[in-house]
Amino acid sequence: DWTERMMYNTLNSGVDIKGEKWFYCNPLSWDGGPGEMRRSKRGNTEALVPGHHTPVRWETNNCYCCPPSVARTTAKLHNWFYNISDDGALWINFYGGNKLSTTLADGSIIALTQTTDYPWDGRIEIKIDAVGSQPLSIHFRIPGWVQKPTVSLNGKPYNRDVEPGTYLEIRRTWSAADTVVLDFPMTVRLMEANPKVRKLHNKVAVMRGPIVYCMELPKRQGGEQTYVNGVFLPENAKFTAQHLADFLGGVTVLKGKALTFTGCEQFVKDNPGAETPLTTEDGALYQPIQPRSFKIPAKGTVELTLIPYYAWANRGVAYMDVWMPLATQYQLVRQAKVVAEIENRIAADKPNVLFIAVDDLRPELGCYGSDIAITPNLDRLAENGLLFERAYCQQAICSPSRASLMTGARPDTINVIENYTYFRDLNPDIVTLPQHLRANGYETVYMGKVFHGRFTDEELSWSRKPARDKVGFRPAGLAGGYALSENQEIFKNNKARMIAKYGEQARYGLGHGPAYECADVPDQTYMDGYNTDLAIATMKDMLETGDQPFFLGLGFMKPHLNWVAPKRYWDLYDPAKIPLATHEDGPENGAEMGLHASFELRVRYGIPKTGPIGPELAGKLRHAYLACVSYVDAQIGRMIAALEQAGVRDNTIIIVWGDHGWHLGEMGVWGKATNYEIATRVPLIIWTPDMPDRNRGKATDALVELVDIYPTLCDLAGIVSPGHLEGRSFAPLLDDPKRSWKSAAFSQFPSPALREWAANPLSPGMRETYFGPLIKDVEARIIAQQKDRWDRDLFENHLMGYTMRTDRHRLVVWKDRRRPDDKPVFVELYDHKTDPAETINIAEKKPVLVSRLLAQFSAGWKGSLPEPGEVNSD
Repeated sequence: DWTERMMYNTLNSGVDIKGEKWFYCNPLSWDGGPGEMRRSKRGNTEALVPGHHTPVRWETNNCYCCPPSVARTTAKLHNWFYNISDDGALWINFYGGNKLSTTLADGSIIALTQTTDYPWDGRIEIKIDAVGSQPLSIHFRIPGWVQKPTVSLNGKPYNRDVEPGTYLEIRRTWSAADTVVLDFPMTVRLMEANPKVRKLHNKVAVMRGPIVYCMELPKRQGGEQTYVNGVFLPENAKFTAQHLADFLGGVTVLKGKALTFTGCEQFVKDNPGAETPLTTEDGALYQPIQPRSFKIPAKGTVELTLIPYYAWANRGVAYMDVWMPLATQYQLVRQAKVVAEIENRIAADKPNVLFIAVDDLRPELGCYGSDIAITPNLDRLAENGLLFERAYCQQAICSPSRASLMTGARPDTINVIENYTYFRDLNPDIVTLPQHLRANGYETVYMGKVFHGRFTDEELSWSRKPARDKVGFRPAGLAGGYALSENQEIFKNNKARMIAKYGEQARYGLGHGPAYECADVPDQTYMDGYNTDLAIATMKDMLETGDQPFFLGLGFMKPHLNWVAPKRYWDLYDPAKIPLATHEDGPENGAEMGLHASFELRVRYGIPKTGPIGPELAGKLRHAYLACVSYVDAQIGRMIAALEQAGVRDNTIIIVWGDHGWHLGEMGVWGKATNYEIATRVPLIIWTPDMPDRNRGKATDALVELVDIYPTLCDLAGIVSPGHLEGRSFAPLLDDPKRSWKSAAFSQFPSPALREWAANPLSPGMRETYFGPLIKDVEARIIAQQKDRWDRDLFENHLMGYTMRTDRHRLVVWKDRRRPDDKPVFVELYDHKTDPAETINIAEKKPVLVSRLLAQFSAGWKGSLPEPGEVNSD
């Protein structure tokens, strides 16, 4: 029994579930701390690596005795399963699926097969395959932990005394096909230690069969808060076993309820007898407790999932206990002291967050494989962090995308599907990401564009204002954002003319200056440069005057139109080498309502209001976009350098994201606001201080969404996520970028062809000034395609394009928002394996595939989450 306990618990825990990393020590408890570090020298390189007492297994080690000993011992375990004694008897010591073929002392052959799921299941079938003709004793070990074991021989009960902790001898003349079935009930046992082990006074461990279990609360999954809230076991705690084949290599977990501090206090009041300490008989080191019947409080409980002890430390740093405190006054007092120390450490250890939003940035970056974009700072961040190749926004327009990310809920849930709806008006009680961090001890501040426009949630989301008085100068206050006086005059004249004609309506997109500007000015002339200086000054002010971790939101407005950037960033590019879009036609058989007429660009001065954008102008526009991208990249570099100079980068999470993509002539469109790959795919890069070095510089193909950022940052900060979130933390991808993940990502956009680029219905002013002829042409194409399905009210006001991106396909489903259960108005399907540019809608040619994907689409985002075994949700 002792050897078996060692095999399944002590030996197994020394190596991770992949067999690649090793523990030197096997702690029975861990308080969530980082563990000791030691200096390791290899050649001329010296680095800090985990020491002996650590929650992180070693990846490499220059101590060549212990890890090989674990491997060697594991490799020879089969030699311990059976013995042959001097009297010729066969002894079966251990159980597990295997075959035996050996020679007995008298020279006869014995062959048998064990069939079992032991140690998860207590049923063991042992079938004789070959045996001699003489009587033979076979001894079957009956573990000491078994209660009421049963044995059958050839289907009939074997009515002999079966005593746990001994070997059962069956002596007979055996025949091939004889079958013995052992049945060991796998009851869950709470174990106590001898009272002489004082540190385990009023604590219990949990076992099922030979497996020792532990409470593991990963910090990245909110475990810290659960631990701080208290986890106490009543001595009559009940657990239910559940086998998860795809979780931690395939394990049986135990699910039950524990008590928080509040619940434990009530339990102690309701059950005075619980204060009588449990004791074992002197001399027994461990034994099961005999639980008394106590009343469990209705409130103050927490769902608890226990995992096999050997499988801990495979999900990042965690709080872990093999010996868990019983619900007693003694442990209440003791755990309160433990938690107080942890809370002090938590306050000091919480990571800062540098949260960088970039407006209208598609993955046109060097690190994403762009041959033209010059982005050394983002490339360097990606080289040391994790880059997401397939990240998607929830709607390809500013306000819905940002509102979704910042609230953690999808556009339809918060009913923000265009730029002029304030999420707080419709969802007054929803908790935003910075608001939640603020409630958990963070100083929260922003500068630039984090939320959209005036919808900045000043009162609830942000704990302080930027340190404008520390910058040393005021922003330039440029008319229309232009540095050149001639462009300022064009803007002011156009705006004044539109206001005179349309009044307040003109403030929403009417009357613009040029689409781009190249001015020989310092970076700080434009707002993105100024806001970077402001962010640096504010960060320094927080470090000097406060002791809280910070969440600093820095939102860059470029490369959003208008594309204005200092001349030195334009000069980085040779205009003759800037490539144009290679596919300028809409998808063959695609939805006519799925592409717009580049409204956002055409309202700019100097841009043709109808007709194509010629190659010369297209080259200039692409040049302008790239100059803005390089300009923003330089500002990000300055911000990260300031973090390093302040000495806080090693405790700061850096995350960079774009709110949506942008068509630069692809599909004949200039702008965002479509449901296709080019508009919905976004750049997303994260760097954390403690991500594994082996994964730095890697990219993951996992499908992720911007709505996943909120729960991810909660996990990385050790904060429990609010219950309303509709994303899934991608923190586990930092540990394993290739792990199985979501099966789909979801986006949406309403009738791009018949709405303004802000996704709102066309205003009369827009219809008169810019879009009248364009809309007539678009409408004609839609009517020709949709025929009797055409209905102006539906297509202009209620038609929503929902898109689902799977590993291989993009499905676009056009539906009436008012009738979500009705059949789609139109369906598009694109195969990214054969058509990555989405040039041909193959929906009509693939009805079976469309039907299958529509079923997946109907299951929604919840139906595309990883299986419970793939990502632990407890």
